[in-house]
Amino acid sequence: MAKVLVTGGAGYIGSHVVKLLGRKGHQILLIRAENTRQ
Repeated sequence: MAKVLVTGGAGYIGSHVVKLLGRKGHQILLIRAENTRQ
């Protein structure tokens, strides 16, 4: 299967996308932003 880069994969929509792609057998690279606001 394909290699897929998912940005924002820890958010609500991204997490569902990652699960779906994983079930379909794709290799997933997940990037999430750290909250650096103070």
